[in-house]
Amino acid sequence: IVEAAIKAMRDGFTHYTPNAGILSLRESIARKLKRDNGIDADPEREVIVAPGATEMLHLVMKTLIDPGDEVILPDPFYPVFKGQIELCGGVVRFARLSEADGFAMNPDVVASLITSKTKMILINSPSNPTGGVTPKESLLKIAELAARHDLLIVSDEVYQAFLYDGAEHFSIASCPEYRDRTITIGSCSKTYAMTGWRVGYACANAAIIERMTKLHEF
Repeated sequence: IVEAAIKAMRDGFTHYTPNAGILSLRESIARKLKRDNGIDADPEREVIVAPGATEMLHLVMKTLIDPGDEVILPDPFYPVFKGQIELCGGVVRFARLSEADGFAMNPDVVASLITSKTKMILINSPSNPTGGVTPKESLLKIAELAARHDLLIVSDEVYQAFLYDGAEHFSIASCPEYRDRTITIGSCSKTYAMTGWRVGYACANAAIIERMTKLHEF
């Protein structure tokens, strides 16, 4: 990766890029999403690249959260999630995770937190900081809740490659019936040891990506 970047710079590849990211990179991300996640994504309209998954999450929250909107967040959680939601005026509702459940999200706990103000469910599987993996059956039940209550799902899948003891990863956006309400977040940082390179990406429906791209410019 380092050698490819050095060659690109020496070859003059040092100019402005499209706000959504270089198309060839978005095409590579779309191929990765299809191969590893089962997600069909149009690289021109449904994929965006930003300086790290952290900024990508910020763009998602700024695009979708209005003051007073409630977001269901697993607890323990990555502190950035809470801060970004609150920066947008959102209200965090904590879905407590249990060690007895392997720190997986419990659909019954999620259901108990849904109110008329709920806007979004944030899923982080595999989890930072617990490493817990929420099984496919539970993710589908959470997706059904989101569909029933017309909620958005943000699925942070940055740690997708870190699976142990036979655990399997599942992406909600691979199901066509939940595809349009799900924003999938990924990153090169952990899988490819590229933390300092700041390469994160998101996949969502074209309307959401269009608005995130406009915000990204600013």
